[in-house]
Formats: sequence, C-alpha cells, structure tokens
Amino acid sequence: MLVFRYQQKKGTKVLETRTVIIGEIRHEITNSCICENYNEETNTYSPADSCYGCWSDEVSNFDYEIIKPWRDANGFDEDTNIRVDFNRVNWNGVSGYGIVKATASWVISAISINTDWRVVFTLNGKALTATRYSHDEPVGTGLITFNLFEREED
Repeated sequence: MLVFRYQQKKGTKVLETRTVIIGEIRHEITNSCICENYNEETNTYSPADSCYGCWSDEVSNFDYEIIKPWRDANGFDEDTNIRVDFNRVNWNGVSGYGIVKATASWVISAISINTDWRVVFTLNGKALTATRYSHDEPVGTGLITFNLFEREED
C-alpha cells in the first residue's frame, strides 16, 4: 500500500492538497484489553493482569492509519456526515444504517455493541469497509460500508 500526498502550488500559495491511496490498508481494532507486560529476563510478552491504556492507543492508531487517510482521500473533514450501512449484523442478521461524523470516535461508536468485539477495517482507495466479529457474529457480519451522507431532496 502506498499513500501519496501532493500539493498543487502557485508561487508560495497552496491551491490544493490531495491524498491518493494505492493498494489496500487493513486495520483490526478490538474492545478487549490487549495490554501486555514485557519480561526482560526471558525477552517475552504476556497478557497484563489489568488494562492500563491500550484502548486510547488503539483509537489513536485507528485514526492515524485508517480514518485520516480515508478522509483525506475523499475530501472529508471531521464535521462531514457519513452514512454507515450495516448488512447482516447481530444474532438475527438485521440490516440498517446510521449517520455519524467522520471521526475515529464516531465510527467506533457506530460499530460498537455491548459485548466483546473485533472489527477488521479495509481502506482501498477511497472506499472504507469493515467486518465485525463477536459472540453473536462468529464468522463475521456482512460488509459494513462508510459513505458520504447525502440528504435526499424533498
């Protein structure tokens, strides 16, 4: 995967900045604690007895690796409304959609459920998709898509 950011300038004035993504970026995030302790004597890691901040690191990494490049590629900003379309989610395989802002915290809020879960996001060019896995979705949901929300005219 390659991410190109380039600017069109006229003299010292920046006229336009674009981001082009070539290839695919995959990122997995989970709400389960992934904190680890390092043992210097054995040079190994083991799961931590308590969580000490891995969630904020996860959200920050997700924002940097997926959300910011996706927004840049689509010309979105943090106030852009996006439509999250869900396909075959939960134990009963329902479908639906929600409208959220184009930020890491809003996207995570939209895909979160009240149990342990993990989500695999894929950014391919301008397209962002995801699949969620949980106790009720052991083989994953249908594709979850993220697109610009456009109001229908009356």
